[in-house]
Amino acid sequence: MFVPANPAPPGILAAAWDAGGSSSNTLVGWTAGGGLEWMFMPNWSAKVEYLYYDIGSINYSSGASGSIFLPTGAPLWLNGIGTSARFNGHIARAGVNYHFNWGAPAPVLARY
Repeated sequence: MFVPANPAPPGILAAAWDAGGSSSNTLVGWTAGGGLEWMFMPNWSAKVEYLYYDIGSINYSSGASGSIFLPTGAPLWLNGIGTSARFNGHIARAGVNYHFNWGAPAPVLARY
């Protein structure tokens, strides 16, 4: 417990107050997933995909901290407020693709 050498009179601020906050916009994380694709016609396919991602969390703290001495002489400690948020989730996708095959030779329409 902190007790100053010369305590202030009861009800008077006895320690410094502090207020502020901080956060970071740079998050680093990872992802994992998989998928399947099925060619059901010569140029058409269907697909399903799943991804899980986790890019960490962000913490933010703010508010005042300090102490006030009560009329009994006991210090009353005041602390700040903090919060955090986690960024993770699941992504599921399904789709149909058309394959153009631009590099393939043209189909033969007639033969003599």
